[in-house]
Amino acid sequence: MELSSPEGKPVPVSVSIGGVIFDRPVGYSYLYQEADNRLYEAKARGRNRVVVRNTAPVAAEPDRVSA
Repeated sequence: MELSSPEGKPVPVSVSIGGVIFDRPVGYSYLYQEADNRLYEAKARGRNRVVVRNTAPVAAEPDRVSA
């Protein structure tokens, strides 16, 4: 994405995001540190990246019953 300055000069914009999903209560400091680690991981992988660490268990698909 590119924006323009008030003088009309192009201003490039990129975004890197780090996030964390926990399945249990954790302290703010730990949560912040983990999200910060993911942010730096996203930056290391290149621009315009989102890196999320998910510690929550993945829900299994429900059993399918055929009639």
